[in-house]
Amino acid sequence: MKIVFVGHSHIICIRKAYELVENELPYQAKFIYLREPCFLKDVSVKAKFSFSASDLESIRNAMLAESDEDTIIALCPTGNEHAIVSLSAEISAADVILKRLSNMLKNDCSKWISALAEFAPGRVLVFPPPPPIASESFLLANPGRFADRFAQFGVTSASVRFQAWAYQKQFICVEAEKAGAEFIGLPDEVFDEEGFLAQCYYGSDPTHGSETYGKVMLEYVAKCVLSGKTSLSRQDSVEKKHPYSDLPDYAFWKQAVAQVSIDLLEPVQEVPFKISRTDKVATAGSCFAQHISKRLRKNGFCFLVTEASNDKDESLESYDFSALYGNVYTARQLLQLFDRAFGYFTPIDSFWLLNESRYCDPFRPRLKPNGYATIEALTEERERHFQAVREMFSTLDVFVFTLGLTECWRSKLDGAVYPIAPGVAGGCFAADKYEFVNFTVDEVVNDLKQFVAKLRLINPKAKLILTVSPVPLVATYEKQHVLLSTTYSKSVLRVAAEMVATEFGGVSYFPSYEIITGSYNRGRYFAADLRTVTEEGVDHVMSVFMKNITEGHLAEQNLGDYDEEMLALSEIACDEIALEKNRS
Repeated sequence: MKIVFVGHSHIICIRKAYELVENELPYQAKFIYLREPCFLKDVSVKAKFSFSASDLESIRNAMLAESDEDTIIALCPTGNEHAIVSLSAEISAADVILKRLSNMLKNDCSKWISALAEFAPGRVLVFPPPPPIASESFLLANPGRFADRFAQFGVTSASVRFQAWAYQKQFICVEAEKAGAEFIGLPDEVFDEEGFLAQCYYGSDPTHGSETYGKVMLEYVAKCVLSGKTSLSRQDSVEKKHPYSDLPDYAFWKQAVAQVSIDLLEPVQEVPFKISRTDKVATAGSCFAQHISKRLRKNGFCFLVTEASNDKDESLESYDFSALYGNVYTARQLLQLFDRAFGYFTPIDSFWLLNESRYCDPFRPRLKPNGYATIEALTEERERHFQAVREMFSTLDVFVFTLGLTECWRSKLDGAVYPIAPGVAGGCFAADKYEFVNFTVDEVVNDLKQFVAKLRLINPKAKLILTVSPVPLVATYEKQHVLLSTTYSKSVLRVAAEMVATEFGGVSYFPSYEIITGSYNRGRYFAADLRTVTEEGVDHVMSVFMKNITEGHLAEQNLGDYDEEMLALSEIACDEIALEKNRS
């Protein structure tokens, strides 16, 4: 077996190690060092770092000369971009560093991987540079070419340097997949407990591993090839010792979360189905659900609208759902929406007084803030609404429902539930007519199961995607802190969604809740009020959704202005916000 190592300076320590242990290895190794003058159009220092300055034809000829159909190409396609932008404290803001790093990698790294991977289709393994060195004292004592910058600016914090390296590693992984190469990562033993380079593998400068590190990489690449695996942990180097030995990286916190750049984390693995461009997609749920409808429409997917708002009516709330049912916060509310539309349930409350001369619909009280002049006008519009809801449920291909709350108010007379408490946006609260309810896991699961069963009676092909809104409660009626009620509510909804998605075929769970609230993002995805999801957070959720849940999505769209508009919209079209207490 022959393995050809191709790369820049990070393969030097591997080449030196090979010279020492060549006779001990079960394969022959060759090395193509891309900074050799024969591979450059220009031998200037600047040209050594530039893809455009490289002579691809010479590189191709060298690879072909060393390769046959049994040769494996081990590619370390990138250098120290992560260190160049993050090692010295000239810039300390992590977001600025990652933006600059992204530009550098897009300009060169992706080109290297795609260009070199095509030389040996199906036989290219890709690995990243070594992890950063945590010790600031070592870096200052061995600054290498960073001496002047360290003297002027000092060393960036270890956490920022780690974020930059993790971003570069994930970028390489994604680009390798695009190019048809296999990303193998690095062996567990090169990391210390915090994920940095273990001290025994420090080289003589801030960015490269030692010959000992090179020897570990020689053995690791061989084991990856011989085992046929794309990722090999310490346990695999001998034999399987326990059930976790063969699990992929996504099963482990360090590999799947701690070592992944914040904006590249994708907690989605296999999905039971994907949304095609011809699928009619309907949405309902909490305020957060409106981001999905906006992004689907923006990307050219078939967002189903059976009832649109009247643009001439300036009082009409700007909900962005498939029909004008407003926010549907609870599973019970969703089930009763279906039952009311199809005539299975007619609540006693058919209208609420808004003021002395106007009326509102108890089940969408904020749809028209100015209400209706007559009960007859309200009833006529409700019938048109029910017709639109029936059409939506009967014709949709995929229904996306975002669970928002477990708390709601219920009629004591017939069990009807409302989106907000009577008296907040219409009607008048009376303790003998209305009661507070906080649904349990069993109740939410039962409501969702009934809904799925009823939906498929009239639309057997319907698929469902369940999500949980990450937005905390505006207020709680429980006699406890709102933080505790938020935790209870979201926990119940998350468990219920999992149980239903597990039981039914064609029902999937999407982790918008985890992406926004996960500790990995260090609170970056909530605004100063700790409740409003930031534009950056929304974009992360929707990027993961479009990439993993849809087919043929358009990548690299600039949607910043659009997301900003959507964040403003969610403040307007959110019934729950009416409960907020304003204090000076």
